[in-house]
Amino acid sequence: MLKSTDAGVKKPAQKKKAKKSGSRPNQKAKQALQKMHAFFKAHRDDDECKNMPFSEQQKVLGKLWKASPDNPKNAGV
Repeated sequence: MLKSTDAGVKKPAQKKKAKKSGSRPNQKAKQALQKMHAFFKAHRDDDECKNMPFSEQQKVLGKLWKASPDNPKNAGV
């Protein structure tokens, strides 16, 4: 049986990062995406989107979403 030697390059111990209080930006992005999906679902059957192919619907709904007051990006502006 071989004896273990402590030869070799040693990596320094990593410091633990301090946890930030409050919500993480990732959580905000998830909430914004959920709101966008709900908006798309609610407005998909509107008259202006009803008889369009799916890809065209997505484009129109995206434009509506950008200007919508439901969009969290428009809340601060």
